[in-house]
Amino acid sequence: VAIELAEGHISMNPVNPLNAFVAFNSAGSVGSSPSATTDGGLTWIKVNPSWGSVMTGDPVTAYDSLGNAYFENMWSNPIIGTKVAKSTNGTVTWALVSNANAGNDKNWIAADQTGGPYKNHIYSAMTNGASCNVARSTDAGATWNVVTSLVPHGLPGAMPCVGPNGSIQGGSVYVVTNAGSSFS
Repeated sequence: VAIELAEGHISMNPVNPLNAFVAFNSAGSVGSSPSATTDGGLTWIKVNPSWGSVMTGDPVTAYDSLGNAYFENMWSNPIIGTKVAKSTNGTVTWALVSNANAGNDKNWIAADQTGGPYKNHIYSAMTNGASCNVARSTDAGATWNVVTSLVPHGLPGAMPCVGPNGSIQGGSVYVVTNAGSSFS
């Protein structure tokens, strides 16, 4: 696996701990090529989604609580947003590619793996100039809506995560971003 470029991101399937996939930063007509394992890392295979666009890198990975895999990558040149590919069979094949978030640089993805009221919702955060867009899918990645833009935002990069709201599992989404200098 470690012969790829850089900036790898790996996720493990909560339904099958022998299944994981990793993507490294790469661009072009294929974009990042995720490597997947179904035997706990003994062997790895590459299966590329059919993105239908020029991909520009910064891939990130996630699984929901049902074991569906999500692979987010920036697209277009110049970058205009992200696309998300979905796999329902442990990343052996990719069945769905949808436009997800809007922005121009570093993105990140998270899935709600709790048993709470928003279980299996998928969240994406992405820099969009002076703001950070947060998008959400409530239908397993088929459609996405930008639900808020956080300002001010000065540097590329944002990361969402799911946490409790008091005693409610998955009741809150947290997004960290940077509004200061790169040395803050």
